[in-house]
Amino acid sequence: MKELENSRVVVLGHYGSGKTNFAVNLALQRRAAGAQVVLCDLDIVNPYFRSSDFAARVEAQGIEMVSPPFAGSNVDLPALSGGLDGVLAEQVPRQVILDVGGDDAGAVALGRYARVLLPRGPAVLYVVNARRPVTDTPAAALEILREIEAVSRIRATHIVNNTNLGAETTPRVLEESQDYIRELCRLSGLPLCCHAVDAAIAGQVVLDGPVLPVEVLVRPPWDQA
Repeated sequence: MKELENSRVVVLGHYGSGKTNFAVNLALQRRAAGAQVVLCDLDIVNPYFRSSDFAARVEAQGIEMVSPPFAGSNVDLPALSGGLDGVLAEQVPRQVILDVGGDDAGAVALGRYARVLLPRGPAVLYVVNARRPVTDTPAAALEILREIEAVSRIRATHIVNNTNLGAETTPRVLEESQDYIRELCRLSGLPLCCHAVDAAIAGQVVLDGPVLPVEVLVRPPWDQA
């Protein structure tokens, strides 16, 4: 999972894929490993869950949070922070993690930074949940990825398996996702980065490939355990 240590990590995924939960966990884990981390929220249009919601927690760990100007308010405007340009262009050894919105607007926001991102050779992680209706087949997941890539002008480099059923996730749910992930990797030509697994059950699953235990931070009201 060396790609998770890349100085520029872009986290993509459709709504409900768990990309924000993954991005926040990655930021916290990389900071705990000693890295200087900047977490950037690119969810700019009326998101349900966004990394900015966890600003107090990540900042308490020494992580810089870069958020849209209206994050945390009831103002719904597609605005980006001007500070992000400087963060992405800086040469100091900090790890920048971008949590990108799950629709076309989010991809457009990412595309704005393509020219400064691409020369840095970013790790671009496509987070998928095989149990989400919109991405319930590898072909459907690939179609969404290609749409994001076309608008953002940035190609994914790895797949992250974040399959879950919320509080009802069991080891079997994860193990059954492996055929889906293998097929998505085959269709896309992309390697698997890791399986993101709830830390509460990570020790109970047998999966092909690296497992990244994560804390479930983002959970909708209808899925409270």
